[in-house]
Amino acid sequence: MRYVYSNRSLAHVQFLLRLGALAALLAMLAPNAAAQFVTRAGGSEAEPRTIAAGDPFLSAAWTATTTASTSFTYEDLGAVQTLPTAGPGDGVVVLRIQDDGDVDVAFALEATVRIVANGMVPDGSGGVWMTGFFEGTVDFDPGAGTSSETGTGITAYVVQYTSTGALGTVFTVPGGVRGFDLALTPQGELIITGRFAGTADFDPGPGTTSLTSGGEYSMYVARYTTAGALTSAFRVVAPQSFGRVQGVRVASDGTQTVIAGSLAGSADFDPSAGSTVLSTPSGNTHYFVVSYTNANVPNWARSLGGSALLTAVALDAGVVYVGGEFSATLAGVTPSGGSDGFLLSLTSSSGGPQSLLKFGGTFPFNGKDRVEDISVRSNSSVFVAGQFQGTNVDFDPGPGVVTRSAPNSVSYFVLGLTNGVLDFVASRGDANS
Repeated sequence: MRYVYSNRSLAHVQFLLRLGALAALLAMLAPNAAAQFVTRAGGSEAEPRTIAAGDPFLSAAWTATTTASTSFTYEDLGAVQTLPTAGPGDGVVVLRIQDDGDVDVAFALEATVRIVANGMVPDGSGGVWMTGFFEGTVDFDPGAGTSSETGTGITAYVVQYTSTGALGTVFTVPGGVRGFDLALTPQGELIITGRFAGTADFDPGPGTTSLTSGGEYSMYVARYTTAGALTSAFRVVAPQSFGRVQGVRVASDGTQTVIAGSLAGSADFDPSAGSTVLSTPSGNTHYFVVSYTNANVPNWARSLGGSALLTAVALDAGVVYVGGEFSATLAGVTPSGGSDGFLLSLTSSSGGPQSLLKFGGTFPFNGKDRVEDISVRSNSSVFVAGQFQGTNVDFDPGPGVVTRSAPNSVSYFVLGLTNGVLDFVASRGDANS
């Protein structure tokens, strides 16, 4: 097996694997890929949750790590650096990493209660947009100035930082609103997804555009200009059920928007007087993928089945890729262990399944083998990143066997596929990576 990392240094690959910044690593491995990546890794103080946005055209990547620690340690050209993150609650550490390992931007956002980072996307000029939610008060200006926002309960935020880490635009949506992911269209429009509870005003300006959740929570899709002006917002009602939008992606020409996530129960994904309802059997969580026009009209909607969670989505010409973990038969494929990671391709025109590849071993517990992120270099070339645990976990989706082991704790992996055939695999702590 040949291990290929484009022109990226081995030390940098290993650094990003240790950080858990899977999307940043994908950006480095796929310099011609569409510049939209999101990942989630871990979630405890010892294994902080990291998201990332890769800008392959500038050979740089942004990462944001939500952590409860009072300090954050990272590597800058091989030197260990420590950034104070003092604050009463969870904070977010933001880094901009060059492809040679140089960290040229590093700062921390602190809240009087907590702040969480959930989604990032490059702004096209070397900077980054980020969304998440916070409670209390946050100063979003990492420089000498002050740009403080005080939330009303749980409050979603959208913030832009330039290539030098200077604050660009920031706006918030208060009242029980969480930001989970965002995308930037070719026309310069921001699409924010997440969920909310109760009644919330999604217009950060002087106007009012209120939405009321149909159950305990409703999913939402909101569009804004890059100046923070609301252009549209709609809810996806899932009464007495669980619904969560995990990701949003936009076609390269801006004519198609795809959202993907998890649903238990039923939900109507059509914001108009029409109806586009997806339902799942009682007690089961299924994946959903829904395609919209840029006028928020549904093209198609698919419930994919499978009792687990969807955590990654990517969109390329003619193909929608989704990934996550599954613990029951999905598209005719059965997991090897308690749960396996998967990569499922759908046609972008109709949502029809094309193929499903699985990755994993026989580790007996759910949630250990999972695809966390997907990067598409072309229709036939895909990078996949995620987490795994166990001994001799097979990462070759074909008849061959290529194994890696993480017997004592969760580890991260990155692999490359061409036409569904394994090109390489690397894992954190792997002597061959």
